[in-house]
Amino acid sequence: MSPPGVDFTDFLDPHADADPAEVVALAQRRRPRSAKAKGKGKASAKVPASTSAAARSRQRRPAAARPVATPPPTAIMDNAPGPDQHRSLLPWVLILGATVSMVLAVTAVSWRRAPGPARLDGISFIGAAVPIELQDRWLTSFPGGERLWYPDAAVLADFAEHLSEQPGIAEVENLWLTWRRDEANTDRPWRRLIRVAVRMREPVLPLRLASGTVAWIDAEGVVLPGILDGPSGVPELRNLERSGTATAQALLAVWPQLHRHLPAGYLSVIDLDGPLDRPGQTGIVLHAVDGTRILWGHPDEERFGISAADKVRHLAHAVRHLDSVQTINVRFGEAVAQVR
Repeated sequence: MSPPGVDFTDFLDPHADADPAEVVALAQRRRPRSAKAKGKGKASAKVPASTSAAARSRQRRPAAARPVATPPPTAIMDNAPGPDQHRSLLPWVLILGATVSMVLAVTAVSWRRAPGPARLDGISFIGAAVPIELQDRWLTSFPGGERLWYPDAAVLADFAEHLSEQPGIAEVENLWLTWRRDEANTDRPWRRLIRVAVRMREPVLPLRLASGTVAWIDAEGVVLPGILDGPSGVPELRNLERSGTATAQALLAVWPQLHRHLPAGYLSVIDLDGPLDRPGQTGIVLHAVDGTRILWGHPDEERFGISAADKVRHLAHAVRHLDSVQTINVRFGEAVAQVR
């Protein structure tokens, strides 16, 4: 008979050939300890000698792992969208495709029917008086000039760079595309223009080139078109090609002092590479209207201690006090005059 409160059913193997007394003894050993037994510490369980080998084998056998339940394949396939669900999305896909096609078609038609850029009507220069002939030169020399009829930002940038390279222009201050109303033109009252604000170089002295063409030269020695307006009553420069730009710049640097201290209209020609008093030497020679030759010399001679300001002072003194002289030499020290 089993002890009260203990069910030995789970320990019985109906197929085992064991003595019931041995089974009961095994169950008693697996019975939970009482609180009193727990307080006494662990006790070694002794297996009675009468226990059979089959019972001991069943005691040491570990419990088998429980298999994990795996859903059948049909359960996984039940969660996938079926043909009915695909058929329910088909109308929306068709509507989206039709909408995109309509938007693309409308965009293409609008792009084809959109008006092109307006044709340019003209170019207006402001800030300086630029002769029309000179404007025509700048326009005809612009590479790809037909691009100016329908200019964009790149064309305007190229045109501004082209103008800045022209000898008569000191700086392109601004260049922009604008519209201007023409009240006299009722058919097309608005005109599309390029407006250019430029600062022009100022002519200082006229320059006769080796070809015989008369141009202008500014204070920096830049040759300007002869079509520009320049001062009157000033001497003409010659032989720039032989002397070089450096000699011209040295003369132009001292020209304001010469122009201020000499009588108005006293000089007629300034030869940048004229013969000096020694054979084989050339330099700046001033020619007066009365035929007097003034030997100014080469700019490098200032290393001998005679500055350009000293030469101006000596020359002005000689011109005021001397008359009917053939040559005035101001190269070294005080002016030396040779009477006719």
